[in-house]
Amino acid sequence: MTFPKTFAQLLELTHFHTFIMGIIFLILAHLVVATATSPRLKTSLIILACAGSLGDIASYWLIRYVSPVFAVLQLLSWTGMWIGYGGMIIITLWDMWFVT
Repeated sequence: MTFPKTFAQLLELTHFHTFIMGIIFLILAHLVVATATSPRLKTSLIILACAGSLGDIASYWLIRYVSPVFAVLQLLSWTGMWIGYGGMIIITLWDMWFVT
């Protein structure tokens, strides 16, 4: 986001991210729900990944049209997505390979 993006560019970016992130979230959430992990951890990771994804999508618009201060929201959203998606991937792989 070095140069201000136009409305059409932001719309295209939002469309692509919403589609791809939604599919990835759907697949990972279904996989992690099927594991033997505690329901509290599963719920926490799913909520964190969903909130991070929504925050990431919204932050582009907020940074461009409201205030550059929302860059902090974008960074927090990325961190939430890394923890949420990463945790779901690790738990799914662990359950698949090491849990009998």
